[in-house]
Parts: sequence; C-alpha cells; structure tokens
Amino acid sequence: MLIENLLPEGDVGPLISVLESLNEVSILILFIVAIILERSLRKKKKQGLLSRSETILYIVTSATALVYIVSYILLYIGTR
Repeated sequence: MLIENLLPEGDVGPLISVLESLNEVSILILFIVAIILERSLRKKKKQGLLSRSETILYIVTSATALVYIVSYILLYIGTR
C-alpha cells in the first residue's frame, strides 16, 4: 500500500485506526446534517413551498437516512 511506503517502520496500525475514527466521525456528522435538512424540508413541505429540487432533496435525504439506519442495524447484528 502507499501508506506503508510512507512510514519507515511499515507499522500502519495506529494510522489506520485514526483514519477509521475520522471516517466514522465524518459519517456521523453527515448523518446529523441530513436529519436536520430533512426536518427543515419537512417543515417547509407542510407549508407547501417546496420546489422541484427541494422535493428531490427531501426524498433523497429521507431515503438515505433510512438506508443508513437499516444497514447500521444489520451490521451491528451481524458482528455480534
């Protein structure tokens, strides 16, 4: 791997741990933002003010949140 070539000892374990942690944090932040956006669009939808692009965004964020929750539960159950 390219990362192994950058480190003189070839010990990439701690670096991989940090990268995995950063990945999990970024996914969590994106998920929180998607939920906030979905709630905002839902509130705006009740007022009947959604444009076509906002409607598409509402559907995509709702579906993405659902897919993430289901896949997380399945992975959690599968690793136990």
